[in-house]
Amino acid sequence: MAEIEPFVNFKDRFGRSETLIPLACNWVDNVVLAANTAANYTVPANAKVLLFSYSGANDVYVNAQAVAAVPALAVADGSGSDINPSGMFIVDTATVSFKSEGAAVIAIRVYTS
Repeated sequence: MAEIEPFVNFKDRFGRSETLIPLACNWVDNVVLAANTAANYTVPANAKVLLFSYSGANDVYVNAQAVAAVPALAVADGSGSDINPSGMFIVDTATVSFKSEGAAVIAIRVYTS
């Protein structure tokens, strides 16, 4: 896998602490969710990193291995959906599934290298 460095490390004005700032992405896609309806996003073939931003009052559940689900019971077999992840590195992932109890919009910043 090719090495990528999608973040720049900046120090504060006193030179002490550091903040990771993402570089400009290659493009932005949007997924619009209807309440209680999963939506799949097809990952571009050359994508390496996806960063997510969410709108809406409800949490968004995300799954890169199966259809996303809002949990009604405990999940202890590794098949659960993540809640409001900030992003993910792409390794053998063709689609990412999103689901929320309410309507939401997800902005997906795509980094290719």
